Amino acid sequence: MNKSLIKPLLLLWSLSILLVTHGTLANNQSGNIKVFSLSVFSPDEIAPIDAKPVEVGEGYRYRYNPESHNFDPQQTQREIVFEFAAELDERYEFRWITADQPQHVSLVDKQSDKITVALDDGEIAPLTYFEVWVYDTQTGEVFMCDPVIVIRRPK
Repeated sequence: MNKSLIKPLLLLWSLSILLVTHGTLANNQSGNIKVFSLSVFSPDEIAPIDAKPVEVGEGYRYRYNPESHNFDPQQTQREIVFEFAAELDERYEFRWITADQPQHVSLVDKQSDKITVALDDGEIAPLTYFEVWVYDTQTGEVFMCDPVIVIRRPK
């Protein structure tokens, strides 16, 4: 291959990957799939001021980006993805997820670094609370970080 073509081709390839990735994330955030990115701070780390203490467990703090998601009540095939923030490497694992309205939530996929759930297409409460259980592989501690899903009502 001509060496003068390698750099432009690599640049084009890099830009195409960036555009595909950005387009996928943008579509998922605005459509029927919403993504929560979870940051966790262990007791020996200094957490940001906006990090919340865990509901169950001791000394850990967390924050979700974003803190909540909105779904339009007319949307169908609604899915919520919980994943760890990229900077956490592989220290934490998802253990389980529960919801305050389990009759309206289905587990789609669970992996150590990502959980996907589906919300029923029918009528559900305006606020749906989840309990996301996390395992610290370094300490063996298990704790809970809970986000909120908001269902907007028509006016």
